[in-house]
Amino acid sequence: MEGLGFSCKLLKFNSDNKRLFVTSQFSALNPHIFNIWRLIITLYFVGFNAWYIPSSVTDFGGSFFIYLTNWTFIVVTCYLLVASYNSGVYYYFVFRRREDNSLLVPEPSEEIQLPFKYKLQWFLFYISVNFSIIVTVVYWAALYSADSDSLFIDLNVHTLTSLVGVVETFLSATPVRLIHVAYPLCYGSIYLFFTVIYWAAGGTDSAGNPYIYPIIDYENNPVNAVFSILGCAAGVFVCQALIWLIYNLRLKIARKFIISERPEESGLHQTL
Repeated sequence: MEGLGFSCKLLKFNSDNKRLFVTSQFSALNPHIFNIWRLIITLYFVGFNAWYIPSSVTDFGGSFFIYLTNWTFIVVTCYLLVASYNSGVYYYFVFRRREDNSLLVPEPSEEIQLPFKYKLQWFLFYISVNFSIIVTVVYWAALYSADSDSLFIDLNVHTLTSLVGVVETFLSATPVRLIHVAYPLCYGSIYLFFTVIYWAAGGTDSAGNPYIYPIIDYENNPVNAVFSILGCAAGVFVCQALIWLIYNLRLKIARKFIISERPEESGLHQTL
């Protein structure tokens, strides 16, 4: 039971330093730039959604909401909104101006318990980064068609998301724990159950086919569907390991060039 309790503790979003979620790993990076980066990319995603969702629903109806690509694009947008909001609020209330220049100097955090808004950001971070990469790889490797209607849409919903996720992972000070792979796995499981229920209820894709994606055609090719699902599940573990490696590379670079001193809440997550 002690081992189970230890694992459950690690699964929780525990941190005694909320600055990890609202600042860059690299202290040499002017905080103005980090906040502007998050704000600009957030505004772009919100603006794109404001056009993309209504136009897609007009063209394809409710089938817009059955695709993992669109689920994930919305999750990425939610992550950016929460991250940008948290950074902006922290930037406004906690930073103060130096008397001799215009740079902002962070004050140390006095909170021990990580507030819910940072836990929510951390949760959305894992899902958005993991599944953005999976969507990118699966789409371009198995689903892309040369006669696709819009390369602009493809690049935004199937590629830009993963690029933003990698940049966020490297640039921000957000910690990464391998054991937190449980959260993207839960997200993937929810989508899997949705696809099964949708198929069993007689749902079709936007073209009238009895599946959402051809690689998960439960009716005509169940074996291929099972292997596709197992492959995506394995992909979640691979993606979590990838962002963990990026995280550790980020820490190593920061320490090597002495451009950041970000205390972590625990050394455990660097090895788990």
